[in-house]
Order: sequence, then C-alpha cells, then structure tokens
Amino acid sequence: MNNWLIVAVVLGAAVLAAVLVVALVGGPAVRPPEELLPAELAGFELVNRFDHVEPIFDGERYSSLVSFAPLAGVEFAGKVERMGITAYLFKDRKKAEAAEQVLLDSTGPGAEEVEIDGQAGFAYTSGPGAAAAAGLIWQIGPVIYQVFVTAPGEGEPDLEALNRAALNAAQAVLRLWKKG
Repeated sequence: MNNWLIVAVVLGAAVLAAVLVVALVGGPAVRPPEELLPAELAGFELVNRFDHVEPIFDGERYSSLVSFAPLAGVEFAGKVERMGITAYLFKDRKKAEAAEQVLLDSTGPGAEEVEIDGQAGFAYTSGPGAAAAAGLIWQIGPVIYQVFVTAPGEGEPDLEALNRAALNAAQAVLRLWKKG
C-alpha cells in the first residue's frame, strides 16, 4: 500500500512540474500560418510586397511587409494615403515580447490597449497634422504584427477613418490565422 502512495505522490509531482514548465515557457507552441500577411485587402490595391527582410531585432528570423493604397471610390479614398502591414517572425515568444515593447516605445505616449477580434493589442495615433497616422501592434506567439496607416498630406486628416482602416487590416491578418 505504501508503494502505491509513493507512486501517486511521484506522479503528482511530475504532472505539477510539467504544468509549471509549460506555464513558464509561455504555453504550448503557436504555429504561424504559412502566409503571415494578406495578399489582398478589400477596398485596397497591393502596392509592394517585401518578403524575408533582414532582421532588425534580437532573436528575429526575418520580417515581411505589404503595402496597400485605397482604390478610387471606396470608403478610404481621400482619407488614407497608404497602409503597411509588417510581420516580424522571431525564434521564440520571449524575444518577440521584448521587440514588441521596443515597437510600442517608438509610437510615443498614448498607445492604448485594445481588443481586435479577441486578440489583445495596442492602438496608437499621431496627428492631426501633415504626419497624421494610426496603427496597431499585437503579438501572436513568435510573430509581432504592426499596421501603420497614413493620411494624405493635404486637408484635415480623418483619424477615425485611419483607425478603421488599421482595424480592417488587422482583421484580414487574423483571418489568416483562423484558416491556418
């Protein structure tokens, strides 16, 4: 009977140790989708695509970037000049978390925590003025995403339209994760 008690205690300790290791490492590995960035975005045309850009952050494998411009006659025409979506792929989640903080620090004061279709992230705006822009930053496992939307240089910027465009881009990215 004592042997069974010892076995039960040892097994319980092993299960507890495994749970602690998984929790400390950051949970189960998140597998990114094959395509990290959308090739199409409703109401926008693809302007540029750069895959496997050299790393700039510690622990980064590479980044990819897509750039879009609004189509004539759509909701964002005349309100958005360009939109860029960047995906930074890291070797591990901890390196991604450190780089996410660097990106957030670069946005200046005022980045606020938001929820994007159940995903935690940060929204920021700059402007009004000639450099009016809006953006979103969020992390999924070893990947950090940044959406950056700029207003045309002339006229009063529509910050609400910039924020809506950034949200549309983020939702397109998150759909890739749901497919994958």
